[in-house]
Amino acid sequence: MIFSSVDHVPKTDPVALFDAIEARYRNRFLWCSPDQQTVIVGGGAVATVAGGGTKRFKIASRQWSEVSSRLGHDHDPGKPALGPLLLGGFAFGPTSAKAEPWETFGNASLVVPEVMLTVSEGNAYLTTNRASKSTEAKTPDWLEAVLGTSYAPRQASLGNWRLHPAPSAEEWKRQVAELARRLASGAPRKVVLARKCLLFAGGEIDVPETLASLRDAYPDCYVFAIGNGDKTFIGASPERLVKLNQGWVEAGSLAGSMRRGAAGEEDDELCRQLLLSHKERDEHNIVTRALREDLEAAGVRLDAPPASPTVRKLRNVQHLFTPVQGRVTTPLSILDLAGALHPTPAVGGYPRAEALRAIARIEGFERGWYAGPIGWVNQSGDGEMAVGIRSALIQGTNAWLYAGCGILPDSDPESELAESQLKLQPILGALAVRE
Repeated sequence: MIFSSVDHVPKTDPVALFDAIEARYRNRFLWCSPDQQTVIVGGGAVATVAGGGTKRFKIASRQWSEVSSRLGHDHDPGKPALGPLLLGGFAFGPTSAKAEPWETFGNASLVVPEVMLTVSEGNAYLTTNRASKSTEAKTPDWLEAVLGTSYAPRQASLGNWRLHPAPSAEEWKRQVAELARRLASGAPRKVVLARKCLLFAGGEIDVPETLASLRDAYPDCYVFAIGNGDKTFIGASPERLVKLNQGWVEAGSLAGSMRRGAAGEEDDELCRQLLLSHKERDEHNIVTRALREDLEAAGVRLDAPPASPTVRKLRNVQHLFTPVQGRVTTPLSILDLAGALHPTPAVGGYPRAEALRAIARIEGFERGWYAGPIGWVNQSGDGEMAVGIRSALIQGTNAWLYAGCGILPDSDPESELAESQLKLQPILGALAVRE
């Protein structure tokens, strides 16, 4: 039996707590939803859910049901992000984390943390999970010292650093051109082709400092971190995969991209070009249609779609966006929904099976957890998953950065390269690296 105690505590900076947790726990987790509506920081593991293969989402859902049956708590069940939560995520593919540098992460890894801070609706709560109710729920001294504090920025320096794209920019453009020609001759209709860049730093990369920079620069994104031993996967993702709350499902099509303008007039013109672009609208419509098909097939009754997409503006890029939402008609958990949707055409392609075969043939590297589902689930099966993009894996003085672009028959290699560089900027900026 695992027992969970929840206490109201002073509002605490999540990065300050993550900083304290980093030196104490092998398993670490940070989640800040857009505008920090829900913040979760966890450390340690009193229970683990893991799995691999094509049925890993079903395996994780079944394991979580079994673990949940052994959980007791004293919290208000009306607050969905409190009490014993399962925190973690999944690799992009069923075997994507089998090789370095991802081998310690596994293809599905979620934990019930030993300690967890949740900030929700302006209030902060500390959840302590322990082996039995009889064990005293005493807050450790180090944790008491962190509660109520703010993160103190540090002067971190990477020293002399090198950025090594693999493949090179020229090789990647050649891959894009060849793929576009293949797409023009038939299926698949779209393939998301990713790039990987290796950063070699002259000094230790400061993970909490990088997270603080991401959170401050991208408040409208999901800022996340998942630590496993000496490696941490971090990112600032603009893309929700799916959210489930008391039967209500929220997803969204975020596809079709354009850079931001330097001033208001230029930015408005680029926004207009994005809305009128045949290529970007086609890419967006593929994602929207697939999301609706997959959710309906899973047992979600969807609301009618809006007449046209809107534009979601981020700090350095803007995307077409269409909400997809509705209500479940059969018992489903957030893990079931994530398994039904992942990978969406926004990170894989369409049709799914053919696009994934093209990715495996062309990219030449394992994506690991890049573009995989990251998030949390509660005992009721409610929760939220984001897509692990605009992200990097950090280990000591090294980092592996990833970015992907949706390739269609009329894709221009130079434009796709420029878009991929825009998508690398959040992580590069947080690391204080300038290409």
